[in-house]
Amino acid sequence: MVISQRWQRSTLQSLHHEVWMHWLSLTTPREPPYVIDLNAGGDQVKNLQREVSGVFDVVGHRECDLVINDESRTNGSPVNVRVSHWVLNDSLMAREGRAWEGAVIYGDVVIAGPPRGGESTDVHPALVHYFDSL
Repeated sequence: MVISQRWQRSTLQSLHHEVWMHWLSLTTPREPPYVIDLNAGGDQVKNLQREVSGVFDVVGHRECDLVINDESRTNGSPVNVRVSHWVLNDSLMAREGRAWEGAVIYGDVVIAGPPRGGESTDVHPALVHYFDSL
């Protein structure tokens, strides 16, 4: 089952026109970010586990939720430079002066929009553009 689709820059900029739930997947710095259909195959949990290579945890931010591998800090995963840069420099938490070295993110990350009523939302196009431009 294919759960991720790689998109050209022009497609990334027009994501809000798609009907499926789209989340952004960020892997190694050499790989471009790509959008996944979280509902592919009807199993969101398996899709997230596959994207982050294992059991996952959700780190909440006001702008988005970061889905990370629960063991990435201890299993030798490298720092996710792009996501850590955003968390430490450009996120609302950073702009409020609340970011610290403990907020560094390791391993592959899936980004969703902020939850509304306990449900996940699509990643905001501005975040897609931000990570696509790094």
